Amino acid sequence: MIGLYIAFNHQHNIFFKKEILKFKITNSLKGITITLYEDSTFVLQKSFTNYDCFYNGEFDKKNDTLLFKTPQKINDLEDTYIYNTERGTLKSLKTRKTTYREILID
Repeated sequence: MIGLYIAFNHQHNIFFKKEILKFKITNSLKGITITLYEDSTFVLQKSFTNYDCFYNGEFDKKNDTLLFKTPQKINDLEDTYIYNTERGTLKSLKTRKTTYREILID
């Protein structure tokens, strides 16, 4: 019973997966992070004053391009980004603007 409670209430905390990259939106008014895992899944977290929202999906990395696949449309996340490893940024393929900046993984 306790395990079920923890799994349901902490489904965004993925204890058994290894984080490989983490990004934060560059607009400081929004608290949005994307965490990529080694099994080609990701979690997008939107932080508000009193609560957090979590969205899951899969991604493909081909050279410097990240392709996000989600079961539903997620605001603040486009399908395709260019990943600049030197600058640690994600640039939207559609708008050509830098949207996310890489942050250090604890």
